[in-house]
Amino acid sequence: MLQAEDLLKRVSETCRKLAPANQCGDRNTAALGAAGPPLTFTPPTITQRLGQLTGAIESYTAAPTAWQLEQIKALQPMLNESGAAARKLAQDDLPALNKAMNEAGVPHIAVPRAGRAADASGSPEEQEEPEIEEIPPVPIG
Repeated sequence: MLQAEDLLKRVSETCRKLAPANQCGDRNTAALGAAGPPLTFTPPTITQRLGQLTGAIESYTAAPTAWQLEQIKALQPMLNESGAAARKLAQDDLPALNKAMNEAGVPHIAVPRAGRAADASGSPEEQEEPEIEEIPPVPIG
């Protein structure tokens, strides 16, 4: 299914902008120790750069440096673009693929909402509050 392959390619491209390659399904980055291939430079992802910048700004009491302000200006459009691409994948492209799969009789993929687990049908499960057992006071004496 060409539509699914195209979606998978765009998901992979978007993922690599926001997360390390091994979190995006690339298992070639597994640690092989000294027996592994030569190291190659992989530029930090947008989220890694944001984390570094945030840590640098928050760990110092002075105003951000000129370089830090430049980084904010450089990273903001990258983050906006990647965020928009991720939203489009989840809100537009995946439902379109699900529709095509449903029409073909193939079960669809459901993206669970943040903070909620999904059951096999893709609908959020009802989360029960755990019961807290009261512990009786221990007599002192």
